[in-house]
Amino acid sequence: MGIYIKIHKLFELNQIGYYEVLSDDFGGCHFFIGIDKKNKSINCYLIDDFSSFPIKIIKFDNENVIGNLPGISASILGRVAIKALRIFNMDNFPQYLDYAA
Repeated sequence: MGIYIKIHKLFELNQIGYYEVLSDDFGGCHFFIGIDKKNKSINCYLIDDFSSFPIKIIKFDNENVIGNLPGISASILGRVAIKALRIFNMDNFPQYLDYAA
């Protein structure tokens, strides 16, 4: 059985790319992320109000980088983080970061 996580860009602002994440796999999910190139972090939001404080911030400067996000499988969050890591070394924010296996 295949795994598909749709990750598509909504917009970018101040070196942060904002994406919507959707999947039916691993119990399903629908959440939003802001990939911050400057701080090398991923800000996680349960709704698309990016002016609010993120429900989780994943920073890639310690050992326990992923952790948990309420209602989201760690299998999904880990795969999203792996895709987001690639952006830190890119010049732009791609329109899609989808994960398929």
